[in-house]
Amino acid sequence: MKHRLFIASFIQPDISHDIRLLQECFICQRLKLTAPENFHITYSFLGLRREDEIFSIKKLLPEINEAIDGVSFHLADVMCFEQHGRSPVVLRLELSRNISSFIEYFQHITGGDKKTFVPHITIAKAGNDCVTEVLKEYKKLFSGFRKEIALEKAVLAESVTAPEGSVYQIL
Repeated sequence: MKHRLFIASFIQPDISHDIRLLQECFICQRLKLTAPENFHITYSFLGLRREDEIFSIKKLLPEINEAIDGVSFHLADVMCFEQHGRSPVVLRLELSRNISSFIEYFQHITGGDKKTFVPHITIAKAGNDCVTEVLKEYKKLFSGFRKEIALEKAVLAESVTAPEGSVYQIL
């Protein structure tokens, strides 16, 4: 059996609350909001992995946590990763200090997605027919929403698709 894995840090409750307030400002029937308990910063998407790979990836977590110690992000923008069907609407994050190889580091040690990866927090999924409208509205709302996020401990998590949306489980 394969698992859809990623390396992430879950969000502090005060930041989750602020993001939830941002979500509630724009309601669209074609928009599926991410539940606050599922807010997390994705550092590296690992894709589908076999059961026997989980243990070796988890062994990397102490090294990953050492690398992110003292690092924080600023919420930078609202963007969308275009996908077939429903596209994630995400808060794009920027590092508060210059670590030129931060994401490459995660990709290298975990064998993660080799595409250009953007650290992000998924706040909703939108039907492709309304992505432009959703982004335009969120960008207006987001202009006054500048928060710094201190990184919490990184974890290995799995994304499980359920009828009500993705559910994230820490492994």
